[in-house]
Amino acid sequence: MSHTEAVVYSVGCSRHTRLFVSGRTPAPTSTYLIRLQVNGSCQASVNGEVYTIRPGDLLLLKPGDDYLLRIDAETNESRDGIQIESTDYYLSCGGPWLEAWWSRARFRPCTRIAQDEGILSQWRRIIFEKRNIYERNEELTDYLLRALLLSLERLVRRAAEGNEARGGSYVPYRIKEYIEHHAIETLTLEQIARAAGVSVSSAAHLFKAAFGQSIMRYVVDIRLSLAAERMLQSGLKLEEIAEASGFVSYPYFCRSFRTRFGASPGEYRLRNQLQ
Repeated sequence: MSHTEAVVYSVGCSRHTRLFVSGRTPAPTSTYLIRLQVNGSCQASVNGEVYTIRPGDLLLLKPGDDYLLRIDAETNESRDGIQIESTDYYLSCGGPWLEAWWSRARFRPCTRIAQDEGILSQWRRIIFEKRNIYERNEELTDYLLRALLLSLERLVRRAAEGNEARGGSYVPYRIKEYIEHHAIETLTLEQIARAAGVSVSSAAHLFKAAFGQSIMRYVVDIRLSLAAERMLQSGLKLEEIAEASGFVSYPYFCRSFRTRFGASPGEYRLRNQLQ
């Protein structure tokens, strides 16, 4: 398989504080265009339909789609006296892999997705690789692009499932996603339920019904997985790893780790490093 199956033509992060209009009239795109709004708002016209774009809104356009982007004081929601402030991540790409992926996925032009720092981290990595002119690796950029697009596809599908479920059956997935993004922080059931927009009892019941374990058990499992990974990828002391993975009590961390992996943290690290 060619290393140019998925090609990045341009990628970056744009911040606008002045009037910006992409053209006088909507014009057909020549590539696949991916754009994620992260701050402020703007207005996009896609194939004659006008969208107000706010943080979390993902534009997915295919070659030939008529597109016009407008950022001005009228379309922007002012904040702290700033009339225009809009920030987005963008990506222009193409290639045979993109064509097959797009045909399979069948995206809508605009979808609101969950905020995900992991997505932005992937995006920034592609930006870095594209700008690294001295060590440019097209094959690496190819696979980074595929990983980003597949991750975006998963978030789009989760958003669609949430809309169809009208809230109820989607709540466990919102809880799961919130835990995965905040696992190393101090978490309480009240905090997690509030983030999902439901009561503590509803959160606990819906999560257990969907995944067969309690919310806090899942929190611990995520932290243990993080700790196990760090043991093999860093030279930190075990106590430091436990703390960095969200555990306040080192003895509790050791007990939980042994229950999960069948070995103490020290034994696990030694055994897997030797392998």
